[in-house]
Amino acid sequence: MIADRSHPSLGLISTIGELTILFAALLYVAGWSYLYQYYKTFGVRLSALNLPIYDALVYSLTTIFSGFRSVFVCLLLIVMISAIFSIDRLNEPPFKYFRISLFLVLVLALGFWLSHEGVRLGAAQAQKDMRETETSLPNVRLRMKTEPEAGTAGTGDEEFDQPGYRLLIHAKGQYYLFRPIKDVSGLPASNIDLYVVPDSRVRSIHIQRGISF
Repeated sequence: MIADRSHPSLGLISTIGELTILFAALLYVAGWSYLYQYYKTFGVRLSALNLPIYDALVYSLTTIFSGFRSVFVCLLLIVMISAIFSIDRLNEPPFKYFRISLFLVLVLALGFWLSHEGVRLGAAQAQKDMRETETSLPNVRLRMKTEPEAGTAGTGDEEFDQPGYRLLIHAKGQYYLFRPIKDVSGLPASNIDLYVVPDSRVRSIHIQRGISF
């Protein structure tokens, strides 16, 4: 049974529901853009990690509340979009097509802004996490199951049991490790080596996180 939207209360509820779905989709765009650029900077495809949808929604808040400018722009566009929905007069000719066009322009503008901010902030955070003194990622040491390949004396996997590695993420049964870049004044960031270790090769793992109060 289709609800009668001619009643003011039903119309309001329907409008709120439509706006909620729209803004949830825009939040996903912001968070996805952040995560996509963050892991892309490390050389990892986001599709290879198979992260849950709620991760994108969580990081969308990082994008929106990154500064006063982001909050202001988002609130301004949201208010304008909501106003278009709430002004009944815009549903009547000749304003109907103008309303639709303006609505699409504002939605696209908000989506572009959130995507742009997500990409910018994701890249900036990745550049920080790559560096030895600025990274917030945990230290990690893996003890491997050493199984030499035929005709070789060893696998070289023992190196991951040494200090100095950082854990980028553990996803889809794999550990993504790297050595952070040493901060040298006046020198740009150099290449970074990323290692992918499957769970099947790990005997034990020691993760050390900093504690903040």
